[in-house]
Amino acid sequence: MIRMTYDPYSIEMIDARGGAASDRAGGLTGLPSGIDPAIAGPVRTVTSWDHYRTDSGFHTTYWINGWPRVPSPAAFLAPLLMETTCRRTVSLVVEPMPGRKAEKAVNRRRMAHLGEQQMRDKVGKVTTQRDMAEASEVERREQELIAGFGAFRFHGFVTVSADDLDGLAEACGEAETLASRSRLEMVRLVGEQDQGFSVAALPLAVGVS
Repeated sequence: MIRMTYDPYSIEMIDARGGAASDRAGGLTGLPSGIDPAIAGPVRTVTSWDHYRTDSGFHTTYWINGWPRVPSPAAFLAPLLMETTCRRTVSLVVEPMPGRKAEKAVNRRRMAHLGEQQMRDKVGKVTTQRDMAEASEVERREQELIAGFGAFRFHGFVTVSADDLDGLAEACGEAETLASRSRLEMVRLVGEQDQGFSVAALPLAVGVS
């Protein structure tokens, strides 16, 4: 997976392997499946402002900075996960939060909503359904903490890949459109494409600092 992510052209070579005595069936005789860890990484990489080049691939990574703000069906990610035709990786990093830190975060949100409500009442502004939904969400989170449920932060990333810059531009447009249909807001990690690629595209279980 690591080798193919860095070098998409290596897929055929890797698929041809698997003919050693230790392999079940298929592949070229004498070539075991898998890749030597010493050559799993890239031969050369180039970091640009809005994309990352590795061997035979061009990549752009997005950070999901906005998740659905209204109740959504379990399959809300279906457009992004099931309808993309480009090469893409969708990663979710789940970070558990200490109980005290989670309580402080909920209290800050509650105080912010109370202050906003007081300001609306003072200037005579109508409280919208969205305002009420956000206040209900804070109440729900507080009740979950009281009940003993843990709190987590979710970091989502999407990396799209192509063979050249023109293909990458098309892949980015497709991913942005389907992400919008999934009710996601994405930000391109300009200036941090190499770091974003390491977290989003590689199966290395890297956390987010």
